[in-house]
Amino acid sequence: MKQIIFPSYCENPFAYKRRQTRIVKVGQVGIGGDNPIRIQSMTTTRASDTEATVAQTIQLVNAGCEIVRITVPTKEEAKNLKNITHTLRSKNIHVPLVADIHFRPEAAMEAADHVDKIRINPGNFDLEKRFSPLVLKLKSLGRALRIGVNHGSLSPRIMNHYGDTPEGMVESALEFIRVCEQHHFHDIVVSMKASNPKITIAAYRLMAARLTQGQMNYPFHLGVTEAGEGEDGRIKSAIGIGSLLEDGIGDTIRVSLTENPECEIPVAKEIAEMYSKVRSAVFRETLCCASWQNPTFCKGRPAPSKSEAQSKKQNTQESQNSSQSSFSLNYIRNAYAYTRRESREIQIGPIRLGGKQPIRTLASLSCKNLPQASEYEKSEDKHPIEILECPVKTRHDIASLQNFKSANEKTGVLARLKGPDALMDKLMDAADAVLFTSVDKKTQKLITRHRQKAFFLEADNAKDLLQLAKAVSPYSQNIILTITGRNHSTLIRQIRRLATYPLVKEPNFPIHIKSDLSDNLLRNAILFGALLCDGLGDSVQIPIMKKNLKNSMELIYNILQGAGARVTKAEYVSCPACGRTLFDIQKVTERIKSKTKHLKNVKIAVMGCIVNGPGEMADADFGYVGAGPDKINLYAGKNCIEKNIPMAHAEDKLIELIKQNGKWTEQG
Repeated sequence: MKQIIFPSYCENPFAYKRRQTRIVKVGQVGIGGDNPIRIQSMTTTRASDTEATVAQTIQLVNAGCEIVRITVPTKEEAKNLKNITHTLRSKNIHVPLVADIHFRPEAAMEAADHVDKIRINPGNFDLEKRFSPLVLKLKSLGRALRIGVNHGSLSPRIMNHYGDTPEGMVESALEFIRVCEQHHFHDIVVSMKASNPKITIAAYRLMAARLTQGQMNYPFHLGVTEAGEGEDGRIKSAIGIGSLLEDGIGDTIRVSLTENPECEIPVAKEIAEMYSKVRSAVFRETLCCASWQNPTFCKGRPAPSKSEAQSKKQNTQESQNSSQSSFSLNYIRNAYAYTRRESREIQIGPIRLGGKQPIRTLASLSCKNLPQASEYEKSEDKHPIEILECPVKTRHDIASLQNFKSANEKTGVLARLKGPDALMDKLMDAADAVLFTSVDKKTQKLITRHRQKAFFLEADNAKDLLQLAKAVSPYSQNIILTITGRNHSTLIRQIRRLATYPLVKEPNFPIHIKSDLSDNLLRNAILFGALLCDGLGDSVQIPIMKKNLKNSMELIYNILQGAGARVTKAEYVSCPACGRTLFDIQKVTERIKSKTKHLKNVKIAVMGCIVNGPGEMADADFGYVGAGPDKINLYAGKNCIEKNIPMAHAEDKLIELIKQNGKWTEQG
């Protein structure tokens, strides 16, 4: 396949800098430029219901929402936007309103008279005949436009050429952007949403690179569509949105949850606030682009060509003072398509870590709490501790460690010496792996005698960890590398940097991602998700939260599943509802989960309507999709199996469909 050289999707993956964009005004609210990351949400009411829509809009504003979107399925409902706007303004509510349009250009033309922005979906809007008139009207009225691509609803023409890929999503948006630019209309915001965080990240990155290539600087609206509800929905949203904000991509965000709309706002605000204080920050580990002549942080990205390297060499001084140079990459293999970093496989007791093994899970407990771990491992829980880390202070601790190993043959044991050096020999015999934060000649001799063991090396930055690896690697290649810290952004950049070093790349040492972020759900999701979606990481670990081992292990497995790194339970894709949804999607989703949550490795989509349904279910096994009042369509993959099922029977029919496809197991 032809290799294409794009400008970077971000200026430097080792330093935070927000992508520079034009400012697009939506009413009196500016998106992009130096404006803060704006918070959006969407009402779930019908646009024809003025009272309900106004009440829900006010709830959203009171929660901190800065832009409110309203579903507008028909021209008649678009006409009522005038009443909604008037009623809100009469109550001194001046929040910008956005009309969400699918299929109906006439509704968009009417809505443009009454709201501040129109969102169209390129997958179902007539580009050839109906788009230019809308653009010209928006331009004359001073309105904004969001070109909102959805992975699940690309046009047949795009699907035939690109399939449902990030490349297809990007080309879908660019077709519409080109028409806007022909009319000298630039009040455009772009979104590239998918329900899969990996696809979301790839599509936005590719779009950012293509916009830069075309010298376009439109702001981005970020979101993971149909993320679901509860902890899982928050994890998926944080992974997709947070990973992109880490790249400096994103100017306004919407967290899509299958909950009441106002529940989305605190989550979105917490994510946005993580980056508002570091808008211009550059971390200590920043690298100038000239140093990227070595292979960079993901497998598959080629080093610059000789001519590029020579050009960079001639501009070394400029590169040292700026991180604005672009770099060469193969977009098929790297930032725009998931590839797990290659690493060597290492044995840790009964567990193999790295290589093609699943992402392994670790937990840390004191030796006095080992009985708690033994009880947990004997339970029927789906979230096993695969490697247990224990600090060892005394001979009694070593004896406890040996007893635990004898009783728990499926768990590897990692020991960290916290006591006198005299214990080290016995510790080496007792543990499957040993953790070092420093190495001297005595340690090197010890490692030589036990070279078949695994050794975790830990430091608080990539540079110091590299020195540890240099000190140990001549004596053993069974090395796992880990960086510690309490700032998730710094950890992401340090681990990216770590993976660039030739000493780390060529022996392919596994990388262990360890969080010290306590019980912060969103920061942990961004830390692990951003790295895992880049293909970095062979094992993961979070602190035991509030001494609750079960909840902590459940969280780390949920994050792995949200990042698409390891599937251990049923997964649900569910939309947040809107005015098109003709049933209570929150209650239905809750009932379906209660009946199917015991299943493993099954993905079920619950969709309010057909707009994004079949496409957003692209990687779901089964789909439950609203087809009309009191009617449901059921899908297996992308194939509609049965149409217009009465709701009273649809959930039972869904279970029958799962059974027919051999995916059902009985509870217990």
